[in-house]
Amino acid sequence: MTGANVPNSDAVSYAQPATVYWKAVYSGDTGNNGASSTCVLLTVKAAPALALVIAPNPVRAGSSATATATLSAASSTAGGTVTYTVYTESSCATQISPAQVSTKTVTNGVVPASTAFTISTAGAVFLKATYSGDAANNPATGTCVPLTVSKATPTLTLVVTPTGGAGKAGSTARGKGTLAGATSTAAGTATYSVYSESSCTTVLPGTNNPSTKTVKTRTVPTSARITINLAGTVYWKVVYAGDANNAAAVSPCVALAVAKATPVLTLTSRQRSRR
Repeated sequence: MTGANVPNSDAVSYAQPATVYWKAVYSGDTGNNGASSTCVLLTVKAAPALALVIAPNPVRAGSSATATATLSAASSTAGGTVTYTVYTESSCATQISPAQVSTKTVTNGVVPASTAFTISTAGAVFLKATYSGDAANNPATGTCVPLTVSKATPTLTLVVTPTGGAGKAGSTARGKGTLAGATSTAAGTATYSVYSESSCTTVLPGTNNPSTKTVKTRTVPTSARITINLAGTVYWKVVYAGDANNAAAVSPCVALAVAKATPVLTLTSRQRSRR
């Protein structure tokens, strides 16, 4: 000690969180009495780090993913909470809409996985985990982790029902497509066509063939009544065009047996008058 200047102490490290008290004691000298400072409280906290893993990654639009955070360098009794949040950009500043947030309670340093997140929009979103800290551990924030969201890959089935003439030539039939595995907001168009062969290559001539309908909220409307003019077996197929979040889909070819028409022949006689 020189003059009235008191040097800083040597650095003191702590191996674990603790509550300690510091006091400085001055020995005095020939011209100064000794002195003691008051006790100063020091709370020593751990400085944990937070890592985040998302699975599966990538994920298809409309499917679910789960995030799991891991605390390191925390006390063995670490408590508090971890909050998982989904964002639109890599800076993790703007939450997606509607917001998806999952908060879990930390027990003895173990962080539970998030509630499953369902992302309906293809592209990329970003997840971040934030630890609240507790009496022995400082708060911590993880990095933004990207989650790649690919288009959903729906399947398309088709049921064909005769609507007039009991499936005979010259009668009509309608198709009803059903999408499975698409997002709940799936839109776009579905086109029904009738073909002459099982490979569904050559479109038959006929009224309303093909028939295109607008898909809304994953629902495929029934086709228009398509007229089948040829007897034999014809084949139906419906094609979904897809949209920004759903890939295109094609149904299998569905056979429809068309019987010959049974015409009714009437005869009218006319009596000619004699002159």
